Amino acid sequence: MVSFVVDRLGRRKTQALEWLWLGGTGLITAGFFFGTEGSSRSLYHLGTFSDSFQYFIFVPVYLIPAEAFPTRVRATMSGFCSFLGKIGGIVGTTIFPQIWKLFGGRVENVSGVRGTMWFSAGLAFVGLTICIIFVPEYSRRSLIGEDSRYNELRRRYAARLALRMQITDEELASKKNNMVNVWRLITAAFRGKQAFHHSLRLYTIQLIQQCSLQDTCRCNKVSVLPVEKKVLP
Repeated sequence: MVSFVVDRLGRRKTQALEWLWLGGTGLITAGFFFGTEGSSRSLYHLGTFSDSFQYFIFVPVYLIPAEAFPTRVRATMSGFCSFLGKIGGIVGTTIFPQIWKLFGGRVENVSGVRGTMWFSAGLAFVGLTICIIFVPEYSRRSLIGEDSRYNELRRRYAARLALRMQITDEELASKKNNMVNVWRLITAAFRGKQAFHHSLRLYTIQLIQQCSLQDTCRCNKVSVLPVEKKVLP
């Protein structure tokens, strides 16, 4: 059912619907908490009512990172997103007792549970806001087309970087440059300005060669092209 809804409604709208449902049912559960605290059956029904749409969050959580990044970095960034999710789970379960005591007057009591429910509902609405503002929609986009757009944008930014770094034709023709990745750039920044500038220069040369920009003349032509994503064919 979730797969059907995601395809018809879209990734962002599906996730936004679930955040709204989760926040709304959280408010209802917290509001009726004292009226149902003596009945485990009532709490069970309210919990089921609140959690029944959880998969509408969980499915886009794994689907969106698999589409939002170009193929070149997709596996790395999807893994990074998964890592952040695990960190969130660890932090949430670790600080839950402290939140419970905070709302219960430093005691783990029933009132603290209700306060934690209010807090959880508020977080759901924060998630709704973040979803609406930041989550991309790829339901009707071609991932192959997105890869082509990424490669072209990468090429244009590389040309601009080459001009700013004043890379020469002799450097571009060289085949003896050491491989430089982002991690090496970060570590070079801690070794001083000169080391970072040298590593950035090597990285720029490497990037230009990967983008098949043979000389500075070609870089000049590509660098003046607009880089706004909507202007690309």
